[in-house]
Amino acid sequence: MPLNYRHAARTLVGELVRAGQITARRPEAVDRELASWCEDLGRPPTGRELEAWFEDQAGVTEVFATAALLESVAARLLTPMPEPTPELVPVTAISETDAQHPELERGIHEALDSADQYLVYADWLQEQGDPFGELVVLGVAATTTDTDEDRARFHLYLASHVERILGPNARELNECFGLIWRYGFVHSVICSAREPPPTHRQWEQLLTLRACELVRWIRLHQFTSAVDGVIDLATPHLETLVVVDCEGLPKRLAGRELQSLELHGGTARLGPSSLSPSLHRLVLIGCQVEVSELARLDIRELQAFIDPASQALFASVLLPRLVRLHLLNVDAQLSAMLERAVMPALQHLALEGVVTGATLCSLAKLPLASQLRSLTIGRLVLRDADLLALAAHPENLTGLGVLDVSGNELTADGLAAAARLAARVFSAHQSSPGSHIRTQLIEFAGDRLGIAEELLDSANWTAGGIDRTVRWARYRGSSGEYELFVTADLERYSCTCASRYFPCKHVVALALRGNRGDLTEAPSNGLAHLDG
Repeated sequence: MPLNYRHAARTLVGELVRAGQITARRPEAVDRELASWCEDLGRPPTGRELEAWFEDQAGVTEVFATAALLESVAARLLTPMPEPTPELVPVTAISETDAQHPELERGIHEALDSADQYLVYADWLQEQGDPFGELVVLGVAATTTDTDEDRARFHLYLASHVERILGPNARELNECFGLIWRYGFVHSVICSAREPPPTHRQWEQLLTLRACELVRWIRLHQFTSAVDGVIDLATPHLETLVVVDCEGLPKRLAGRELQSLELHGGTARLGPSSLSPSLHRLVLIGCQVEVSELARLDIRELQAFIDPASQALFASVLLPRLVRLHLLNVDAQLSAMLERAVMPALQHLALEGVVTGATLCSLAKLPLASQLRSLTIGRLVLRDADLLALAAHPENLTGLGVLDVSGNELTADGLAAAARLAARVFSAHQSSPGSHIRTQLIEFAGDRLGIAEELLDSANWTAGGIDRTVRWARYRGSSGEYELFVTADLERYSCTCASRYFPCKHVVALALRGNRGDLTEAPSNGLAHLDG
């Protein structure tokens, strides 16, 4: 049946924005463009195509969703219902009883990544007239060949047998959950961000399906005690749990053989009774954690957004087995934080945030720098001077084997400095110096760029400077003296003028002045709204 792409695109963009999978300045403009693009394609986009499309849109500021997640959402919302054809077996003509073969099923459970095991099981199912067999065959093809055609065949067949595969409440479940398929089984379950969140009954209907017997990844949204039992319903193969906007953690979490736990927003207490002993990877993004009961955490990989809560974790918890550390929102306080941390096994460090040559040099002077085997400082808008400063003090980086500086603004001089620090250097996608911030500034300023440029050399600037990551100033305007600031990443700003535009021309001019090098280090003199 024909699909209303306008409605479908609006639903898709809305879901992704509410779930925090993308951030957009004007979602309504993005969904119009998406609908037009899908109509031109004449088919649902693949996950990789949709990921690339979002990244190319000026109205989309961040893309956090994986290609696999986008594939699932596009298949669910942008796939037209098929017209009945002779090739599609009517659901009413198929036996409603799931065929069972314990031995073949056990073979799959013992070799989850063996395509051959799935195909043997699928052959037997087809002999029994069970449509799940054909779904597995198509799923194996879609997984192993990873082509648009094979994925389209799989989702077309699933759509035509959806009530047989997902049960009589298939439509309701598809509204509550996003499903990512692998080898014809559900591999990942993404709880939608709709209000109210799915109930325990809906989780039970989903996770007790035959198609969900091999679920290995679950994303809970707004976890509360009302759905605490979800963790008990999940397959024993569950490896990763992602909890968004949580109010605590599942009570039975410590009893599961989880490998990875991700906490995005909300609050949680980390302690021996709340964490699985098998856990080796932990992600903390904007989650207010309490670690009072935790003296030691035996994880091997940690990804954390630097804030007071995660700083408390580094200061008070031993991390004796941590090998990989990925830090976001890094600022000039990085060295002080890492100096307090106990991480004797750390070998791989990746940084994202406001990282300057001075920050890198202070990091290189820490004792833990001698432990590092790889360092990722890509996509930080580093310039030649930053790498030259780091290369001038290589004493503690003698063990560094891999250095990734991709996505910065390095020329041959900066890359030569990087080559002096590590045997292998990755340096893809270098931009011309200043191009990143210029692009950011143009998008940030909008139609106020021209008028802001006229203010750059005005005598009305009465004070100004740089205070850590904040550019601040006072400007004498028509209604008195305005106080204003803008952060270096342009994410936060404010001005006391009465303009109806955000950002106003004064903020844009201040950002331009900071980029031009007009400002010097100076305290913000207690401006109340400077929260950076």
